[in-house]
Amino acid sequence: MNNYELFLMSDIITYNIGKKILQADAILNYLKDIDTDFSPPLSQKVTLSKYALKLFEHAFFVTAESVNDLPGLCAFYMNANTATAFITLIHVKKDYRGKGIAGRLLFEMMNQLHQNNMSFLDLEVTKNNHQAINFYTHHGFIVHEDKNESLIMRKII
Repeated sequence: MNNYELFLMSDIITYNIGKKILQADAILNYLKDIDTDFSPPLSQKVTLSKYALKLFEHAFFVTAESVNDLPGLCAFYMNANTATAFITLIHVKKDYRGKGIAGRLLFEMMNQLHQNNMSFLDLEVTKNNHQAINFYTHHGFIVHEDKNESLIMRKII
């Protein structure tokens, strides 16, 4: 596990990277907190408790943590057979947005992907999430596949 600190106003954000660095109940609580930040809400697409357990068992995480909060996290999977990673969730809570946390989560994840010899990084985003699409495009992602209501975006690592 790696730790990094970033000073934001009077808050210290620590970045942690690894597998099982969060307990399943902490993941579920985070998902419940951010559920309505998504359109449609995340709970309309997945059962939050099952998704939290899947993340706990299989995902790697980069977390942004403060003393009393989890301002943001990125959960991703790595497939060594295809040298492809997939971001299943990247999110920063509203009070912490605009402070570079999402970019830092992505940066720390990219370092992990390089260390694990990944070649591609994919994600799926709904077509109406223009803010996220702009963020991903700014960070070097391109549209890899156009689905019905979403896009698969890819970054070559």
